[in-house]
Amino acid sequence: MKLLQQHLRQMASILTLLLLMAWNTSAQMTEATFRGQIKDELGGAVVRATVILVCADGTEKTNITNEEGMFVFSRLLGGRYTLRANALGFARYEMKDILISTSKSSFVNITLRVTLDEQKVDVKSEAQLNLDGGGGIVLRGTELDVLPDDPEELAAALKALAGPAAGLAGPEFYVDGFAGNLPPKHSIKEIRINPDPFSAENDRLGYGRVEIITKVGSTGFRGSMFGFLNDQALNSRNPYAPNRAPYQMSAYGFSLDSQIVPQRSSFNLSFERQGSHNNALISATTLDSALRIVPLNELVPTPQQAFFLSAGTSFQINKNNLLTGSYYYNHSNAKNRGIGNFSLESRAYNTASSLQTLRLSHSSILSPRVVNETGFFFMHREAQSRGDSSTPGINVLEAFIGGGSQISFSINRSDRWELQNYTIWSKGGHVIKVGGRLRRVSISDMSRSNFGGTYTFAGGVGPELDEHDHIVLNFEGKSKLIPITSIERYRRTLVFLRQGLSPQQLRVLGGGASQFSIAAGNPEISVRQIDFGGFVQDNWKLRPNFSLGLGLRFETQSNIGITPDFAPRVSFAWAPGTKASTQPKLVLRGGFGVFYDRISESLTIQASRFNGVNQQQFFVADNALLDTFPSVIPPETLVAFSAPSTAWQLASNLRPSYSLQSSMSVEAMLPLNFIITTTYINVHSSHVLRSRSLEQIVAQGSGRFFEYASDGRFNQNQLVVNLNRRLTKAATLFATYALSRALSDTDGSGTFAADQTDLKAEFGRSSADIRHRLTLSGSIRAPRGVSVSTIATVRSGLPFNITTGRDNNGDTIFSDRPALATDLSKPGIIVTKFGAFDPIPSPGQKRIPRNYGTGPGFFSINLGINKMFVLGRGNDSTKSRYRLTLSVYTVNLLNRTNRAVPVGNLGSPSFGRSLGIVGAGSSSGISSNRSIDVRLRFDF
Repeated sequence: MKLLQQHLRQMASILTLLLLMAWNTSAQMTEATFRGQIKDELGGAVVRATVILVCADGTEKTNITNEEGMFVFSRLLGGRYTLRANALGFARYEMKDILISTSKSSFVNITLRVTLDEQKVDVKSEAQLNLDGGGGIVLRGTELDVLPDDPEELAAALKALAGPAAGLAGPEFYVDGFAGNLPPKHSIKEIRINPDPFSAENDRLGYGRVEIITKVGSTGFRGSMFGFLNDQALNSRNPYAPNRAPYQMSAYGFSLDSQIVPQRSSFNLSFERQGSHNNALISATTLDSALRIVPLNELVPTPQQAFFLSAGTSFQINKNNLLTGSYYYNHSNAKNRGIGNFSLESRAYNTASSLQTLRLSHSSILSPRVVNETGFFFMHREAQSRGDSSTPGINVLEAFIGGGSQISFSINRSDRWELQNYTIWSKGGHVIKVGGRLRRVSISDMSRSNFGGTYTFAGGVGPELDEHDHIVLNFEGKSKLIPITSIERYRRTLVFLRQGLSPQQLRVLGGGASQFSIAAGNPEISVRQIDFGGFVQDNWKLRPNFSLGLGLRFETQSNIGITPDFAPRVSFAWAPGTKASTQPKLVLRGGFGVFYDRISESLTIQASRFNGVNQQQFFVADNALLDTFPSVIPPETLVAFSAPSTAWQLASNLRPSYSLQSSMSVEAMLPLNFIITTTYINVHSSHVLRSRSLEQIVAQGSGRFFEYASDGRFNQNQLVVNLNRRLTKAATLFATYALSRALSDTDGSGTFAADQTDLKAEFGRSSADIRHRLTLSGSIRAPRGVSVSTIATVRSGLPFNITTGRDNNGDTIFSDRPALATDLSKPGIIVTKFGAFDPIPSPGQKRIPRNYGTGPGFFSINLGINKMFVLGRGNDSTKSRYRLTLSVYTVNLLNRTNRAVPVGNLGSPSFGRSLGIVGAGSSSGISSNRSIDVRLRFDF
């Protein structure tokens, strides 16, 4: 018995040993998973970085980080590995002797350092096509250095790189995930242009989207001080100005980045102060003291002061949680606003405004596969305006605008906040992002605009007069009616008033005001509006050479009684013939999506203010009332005469416009490592906003309603060709050409139809119909600290509307269009270089299309040259620690005169003429044709 028990114990021991060996062998054979996230020194995710994991036997596995900087290696054997990471604009990273165990999942955080070292780079490794990422452009590090510092010039450069936006809206800027204005360049860490245009995360059309990520700190102590100067001595004269404008703009500031707690928290602090002595150019036609029609061309100083303060911080709570925050404050004041072009100096008013924004975000790694992000944005803005409204305004259409400013005292206060929450989950070939955005705006606005009244004088017909203002009679003793301009009507009014003629006699002779308008009532109004947008997006990599994006967005808002809106999105990217281990040479992309444009709170403010009860508007065309000119007609008098008041309203069926956008593109590698992308974009928009003039009978009597309606259409087709090459880290080249055709029957909420009863006649060229655009940009970092950047822009002329300058149909809007003349002997025919026009078409006679005219084209070259002086060495003896950079940036290098859109009012003395220049992003605006900025920056 004892022998049996001993034998059983031995067998149990052997069985236990075998089980332990089997378990140990199984554990050794279990596959391991290794994950990580790559960020830069400021805590931002590094997208599309190349990650290489080298096994002990020398074999390699390669991965690419996603939009959150995440990477994952699966099915690994336990052991020791070497990890390498490389991304454009960053120093190469290597971590050796990493122990990966099969008993637990491994995760690593990697920080890449931005490098300014001038070194040779394998061109083939930099010029690559990527199946993911939507083909967007990413600018960081040295690529930001060659961009202009001036905000207007920087915005122009980024818009040129973004190319033409799809739809009516131009390129849009998003700062740290929230829509906003362009921040100062020294606070920008990274810029992404046109990323993933069909993602359900985006509410607006994806093309023309510029995403900006700002700095929140650094791993060391860094800083810069800078100064900026632009003076009229450096600039060329505006050819439309009577003399070289006295102009100067100066700015100075600093930026600091530092750690608070090493590897845990950091901060960024920036300050900038600007002062400008700019000018407004008045190009008008007025009357002298003898009531003779004379041109007026003068410059009026428009000084402005502003300062900006921003602060950002990041705090690594633990290895899985990061908290960042930023604060921005801007205060500015300006004098002599509201003048220039046709507006005389008497229209000037002063402004003061302040803007504060707060951004908070929290990123949390819930698990190796799940990341959550929460963001909060708050903005408070206050703007004041003060002007003289003691005298009525005088609007002589497209000749001059004089009299009082009609601003009086107005103040606008607005509070906006936005809450975002996104969760990103990766599993297998799926990267799923789910989230939502809640926005609220509260506006309190007080405005006494036009409480002093405005008289309007339009063109028309009148008897021909001689130099003594006597009627010219023909051989039959009859007068001849001829077209007269708005300024001629105004001149005749004043001349015959001086002569003591009666109002009836004055009108027979072609004088008299055409319209009087005035507002009265409660100047205060407040509006609140909320909107919500939620989405789910799945970026699914079905195969190594094929990915599919599927998304659905849901949106709704207050203040309009409609059902919620759903916006499906789908996109794909395919690299035919490409295997997992090779780089693609050809990528085909396509997408389709529905995009909504929410109804702005500004329309609600207008409709609530001028609802006929809170505040009244009067547009008077009755000669019996107009003949009291130049006296102001009090609102009480208008009520007593039963003059119709005008109210604004939102159409009962008003809804957000939506666009169906689709695109197909081909990306290909060309010889010499050029990448070419050819994209066809189609946009069809329905329910586009416009304004309508409606006459109705209300309980109080006869009244007129203006209405915001959403029954417009917009169609656009674009062919966009992008060519780019990153020669090295120190040299880039971009080129974009766009061929576009855009048709619509409205150009936005402020567009009135020429004939409210015939909206079909409005369908024609859109204001966005710019046929050709070409942008060339490049930068190079030459030896000895010299860098050069340039942007050249060429485009076709802008469309413009040709109108009669009269209100023939009595809708109080001077938007009537003429017809092409069929009988040149008909009285009133106006012959111009654009054709012969009949301003009073006969019944059934076809009017010219909307936006019939085409303005001058545009061509400009901007050039920036930087010279860096190394003043010291860092501790590693390889990177300069102190640097002084002298920059010279020239706008419109060739001094070409880019003329503005011509005046399109046939009743204007300036019809068909350009009265100014179009700027190319220069801070000097109209003060100069070519401007040269000098900047000095010290980095430490």
